[in-house]
Amino acid sequence: MLNFDHAKKRGEGATLMSDFEDDGWSGTVVVFELQGMKLGVKTEVVKRVLPRVALRLGTEVVPVLEGFLELRDEWVPVVRLDRLLRLNAGEREVGLSLSLKGQLMVVRDGERTLAWGCDGEVSLRKCGAGELKVLPKDHALNHAAGWVLDGVVILEPELLLLEEERVRLKELGARMEERRSEVMSVGEEGAKDGREGA
Repeated sequence: MLNFDHAKKRGEGATLMSDFEDDGWSGTVVVFELQGMKLGVKTEVVKRVLPRVALRLGTEVVPVLEGFLELRDEWVPVVRLDRLLRLNAGEREVGLSLSLKGQLMVVRDGERTLAWGCDGEVSLRKCGAGELKVLPKDHALNHAAGWVLDGVVILEPELLLLEEERVRLKELGARMEERRSEVMSVGEEGAKDGREGA
């Protein structure tokens, strides 16, 4: 398990990299695969990489949602990165969704946290100043990325979700929390009744 909690958060005044100006950034990139495509993300937005686990599912189906991961008393939405990047190809996406192979990457999406699945091994790659190249405007992933590093497309998590998707996932996370509170209170009442009956 890789843990990135030490990584610095972006400052409040920081701008999105959607302008994609060469700011001479240097640092480390987390590189992973998804359906055979090499992707990456800057370590400063990655919180941790976990082994793939079974996820909790909400009662409502949302196309981009794979489920929820309970992490430190927080319900983290696990999004279908293949759908967000439009990589899915017909029926084979079902197997990917239900598979426990691969890993989960937990990242910061602005002030929120989300996770996505990735295939294969996750590795770290150093990037020197000037090594990031601007992603061509006609690239298929230009709606979610702005940079490329030696063939690895560097995603910008804040560009992945539409605003309505963010709102919907937040609502569903709140419902998951309500449901957990209800279950906990029922369990506490049952334990109390058991003690009183003894």
